[in-house]
Amino acid sequence: NTPTTMTYYQQFAIADSHYKVSTNSPQISEKLRHLFAGFKTHTPPESSPIPFEINQSADGRINVFPQAKKPRSYTSVDECISLLELRLVRSAFDKMHFIGIHSGAVVCNGKTILFPGRSGKGKTTLTLGCLLRGGSFLSDEMALIEPNTANAYAFPRVLCNKTDLSLFQALDDQNHLQQPRTTLFLNNSHCISPQAFDNIPQKQPCSIDAIIFPNYQLEHDTTLLPVSPIQSLQKLLKLTYKRTQNPQLLDTLGQIVESVPSFELTMNNLLEAIERVERFAN
Repeated sequence: NTPTTMTYYQQFAIADSHYKVSTNSPQISEKLRHLFAGFKTHTPPESSPIPFEINQSADGRINVFPQAKKPRSYTSVDECISLLELRLVRSAFDKMHFIGIHSGAVVCNGKTILFPGRSGKGKTTLTLGCLLRGGSFLSDEMALIEPNTANAYAFPRVLCNKTDLSLFQALDDQNHLQQPRTTLFLNNSHCISPQAFDNIPQKQPCSIDAIIFPNYQLEHDTTLLPVSPIQSLQKLLKLTYKRTQNPQLLDTLGQIVESVPSFELTMNNLLEAIERVERFAN
């Protein structure tokens, strides 16, 4: 397989890593634009972007040609796009000096709140719910913490939500989720573009005001209970990416949990959970 004429391309920047992805398929191009909307840039990078070429062969296979590496082949567009996005995001993150916590993050009524948690605990659901009520987006998957200041920075990856979107109808007054190009269904997830809500403060540092650990429980009342600093630190350590490779990690996380309150939000009702978060933020 050899690359064919590349008709569509997109240039984007994840932190200080610049990429240019070219393709001969309008379908692939449209999905690329959606997945990388938060990282899209019109500003020419100072250095040459890392090129990727993607083509769809006559037999339907998707072939990816990364620079100076062996080409990869995939059986479907969705498989190719989702794995490429994950690979590039992780590659860029590995080059950053930030501490990465597996967490949602929003600015709600002027307060920056982290929602750390493993998959299935409700962090994406809670993040999206806050955005639909007017919050500002920082992260769905990875909260970036600057080690020296303990401030949070935006990481504008798409929100990947496996929940039925009808759950959010009562919160979606502006019909964000119904707008064209806001939602893409990919690999059993609704990939929701963060740019549908507001301008992403990519370079604006945000001091953290609270940590709320979501805990989805199907048959449980909605409760917001305090978590001690040591319990919060233990939870954060388990959710921190490459925690053995940052010598400042303990000092930074310790500074955060000692200076801001931590809570566990047990929930089975999204509306009640959002109301608890909003009452706290007020």
